[in-house]
Amino acid sequence: MKSGFYYEGHHQVVALAVRDYVNSSRDFLSPHTAGSPRAVGDALEAFVAEKFGGFLGDWCTQYSSEFLDWSCLTVGALGWGQIQIANSNNIRVIEQYSRKQWMLQLCDAMLEFYPKEIGKIEDRIERFNGVRKYWEAKEDLWH
Repeated sequence: MKSGFYYEGHHQVVALAVRDYVNSSRDFLSPHTAGSPRAVGDALEAFVAEKFGGFLGDWCTQYSSEFLDWSCLTVGALGWGQIQIANSNNIRVIEQYSRKQWMLQLCDAMLEFYPKEIGKIEDRIERFNGVRKYWEAKEDLWH
């Protein structure tokens, strides 16, 4: 079933309401928080989440974030892989995007992500094997 929320453009009204809410409420960040992109993201998420149901109203059951274009997303190394917005100044929504297409692109992103992570882990293992050999060869001054 296609979501009227997206296919009929109602998501754009919600997006504008969220933007206006955030722009009119600048006091949710402290000077320390504002200096950390991660802290800003966490604070912004919590700030918007408090009112998000109100922004959605009756559309709450048809909401899905899967309409975000993969060109503005990235995968971070947390747990199974954390989907993140790469640049908050470049958020793209694909109108008329199917869940199937989005999920297939998720699979492609993860199948590209994991081999890179494996390579990083192999490099770290090699590095610490070298560190271990270095320390094994050193004289222990306490004995």
